[in-house]
Amino acid sequence: MDKIINPHEDFTPTLEEIMTLWESYKLNAKLTPDEAWDAIAAGLALQMIFSPKHERSVIFH
Repeated sequence: MDKIINPHEDFTPTLEEIMTLWESYKLNAKLTPDEAWDAIAAGLALQMIFSPKHERSVIFH
């Protein structure tokens, strides 16, 4: 059974979930291992950036 994820809650995927997604991207989307990892890393980065629970600050140099 698939897990339903509420986008308004913090969600930290497990290593097993990341590896399953990576395998799925390689097999179903026919991505190379590097492309699959890049897609996962981009998704995690976007999730962190747009998560409503993370405070953001701007640092000027």
